[in-house]
Amino acid sequence: MYNHRGRNACQGACVAALPVSRVPPEELVSLTELSVPMARLVQRTEAGEVVHELLFGTTTIGRGRLNDIVIAEPGERRVHATVVAAGGGRYLVRDHHSRTGTAVNGAPVRGLAELPDGASLVVGGTSFVFQAGEAEAPAPAKPAPTLGRGVLKLTLGTLVARVFGYLREMVAYAFFGCTGSLDAYVAATTLPNLFRDVLGEYAAENAFMPAYKTLVSRGHAGAARWLLRAVVSFVVVVGAALVVVGIVAAPWAVRAVVPGFAARHPELLATATRLTRWMMPNLLIIAVGALFGSLLLAERRFFIYSLAPTGMSVCAIVATVVLAPQLGVGSLAVGVVVGELVHAGVCALPSLRRGGALGGGASRSVGAGAGGGRAAVRRVARSAIPIGCAALLTKLNFIVDQVLASSFLPTGRIAALYGATRLLQLPFGIVGLAVGRAAFPSLIEQASSSDDGGFSREVVRALRMNTFLMLPAALGLIVLARPCVALLLQHKEFTPEHTGLVAWALAFYAVGLVAMGARTVLSRAFFALLNTRTPFILSAIEVGLNIVLSIALVTTRLGHGGLAVGTSAATWVQVGLLVVLLGRELRGQRRRLGLGGLWSGLARMAVSGAAMAGCMWACQRLLGGLWCGGSLGARAAALGVPGLAGLGVYFAVAWLVSCDEAMGLARRLGFDRLRKGR
Repeated sequence: MYNHRGRNACQGACVAALPVSRVPPEELVSLTELSVPMARLVQRTEAGEVVHELLFGTTTIGRGRLNDIVIAEPGERRVHATVVAAGGGRYLVRDHHSRTGTAVNGAPVRGLAELPDGASLVVGGTSFVFQAGEAEAPAPAKPAPTLGRGVLKLTLGTLVARVFGYLREMVAYAFFGCTGSLDAYVAATTLPNLFRDVLGEYAAENAFMPAYKTLVSRGHAGAARWLLRAVVSFVVVVGAALVVVGIVAAPWAVRAVVPGFAARHPELLATATRLTRWMMPNLLIIAVGALFGSLLLAERRFFIYSLAPTGMSVCAIVATVVLAPQLGVGSLAVGVVVGELVHAGVCALPSLRRGGALGGGASRSVGAGAGGGRAAVRRVARSAIPIGCAALLTKLNFIVDQVLASSFLPTGRIAALYGATRLLQLPFGIVGLAVGRAAFPSLIEQASSSDDGGFSREVVRALRMNTFLMLPAALGLIVLARPCVALLLQHKEFTPEHTGLVAWALAFYAVGLVAMGARTVLSRAFFALLNTRTPFILSAIEVGLNIVLSIALVTTRLGHGGLAVGTSAATWVQVGLLVVLLGRELRGQRRRLGLGGLWSGLARMAVSGAAMAGCMWACQRLLGGLWCGGSLGARAAALGVPGLAGLGVYFAVAWLVSCDEAMGLARRLGFDRLRKGR
């Protein structure tokens, strides 16, 4: 058992009505503000009583060895039942369609059931007594920084990092353009980028960090250090082995990513293989950096965490400028490897300077925490598998596009698709994800509240806000795709012809931009309802549909634009299915998904969007082909004049048609007095 020393109760990962193992990485900052009272399950055995403390927000019970509580139930499901902290000191138990059933005070559990203090819980043939316990008293300390301040630090750091990331891409395109050599580089980055998503943005932040943060906030520092040492040791050993295997197997790995190079462009296949081998050490570097980066999040060092990627971009820029004459596109690979070392060093330096994360504290403390550390390791291991699968699905769409582009399209199309996706991530990463992040805590609260309509209203509010903010961005990228690409990327070797290639893909990708944000909101709604299976299945369906559409369209006149069309269409289908299945999920809980307020708001936004698109198109016609001009000022005018005019028209029309979101913005800016004076 653990000795509880009055600390904040489970500040990090114990999230009301949400499985810790499935919390999306972009939500972790806001969820660290929540806390859950201490509770325990007392298991009755022939040898006596065994006490299981509910350290985490969810506690799984079943025969699988990675469960928090392992019971002997041959022939049963691996996860039999889950105990969930629902906020306000309430706990719920969910039966996972088990064969032998789950009961609370003798009543069978169908779906979710309340777990009152002192209740008898029978899972299969195993009996427990639930003890709610008391909330742990906070230790005297300085007040925690406000959530708004943390989000501001993250936003500022992310903006700086994205600006330097854009400069990195601009330099790469300026030196190499949309050519075969850049195609080879993009192919070589596939495995390291995939590893970053799987281990960094998903596993480290979403599986390791919540477990580590929970142990620390509950006063189990020794167990937290034990967990960190175990995970770092595992990552270093496995990462080093993957580096060796990757270097040896690079030719086969590259053939899998760009199979068309083997027969059509063998020289590009050789270049991609060479660059892949150069970049393989990134697998280990990224893994270690991701772990220490998650520690920065756990310690609320948001600005350092979000700013750390800037080092990688700066190194890549310098290496390209200095080494490109000697190494060609290999200079990018060298810069990225050195930059990842800098990134990992920046993330690790705060912990290593203190000496506390890996080596601090007495060895006795670390040894004493082995029990809690092992329990946390099981949780991390159990979380890593579904998280890894989700990451693979998110990356699979672009990998499929690479495979088809290398097999059916001329050189330069992979680089064009890559450039289009990078530009698309600017509005989505800054605006689209922010809406889902802001709405998520409220969705969690409403999911477990007695207000049947509160959850539906929160979903509608988030979907409306997403559409209001993302629609002008999408229209701008569609109508002004060429001026946008010309201003941001058209330099030196990146010619007007290359601008057309990237803009062609960007316009079609932008068709799905609103859907990307809506998918984020709707997925979070399912997470708040403790349903992580449905979004995962629908993601798999989306990938399958994208593959079918891309194969059908890649050989048409759309060319590489057809691949973007397939991605956007599949995303919209996924959003439609999410809405339908969310309604069914709520009906199963005797709730209703009322979308009346959504349709009226979308109609007003559609009118505003049509006016904006017409304004931008008219301005672009008046300016003619100004974006083709050689001067930077001409290209800036070609984008800025229609873009700013369109934005002004969009917000003005939205205000005139009484769009709630525009009215709220007008009130904040003091413009509502103009309307009152009409």
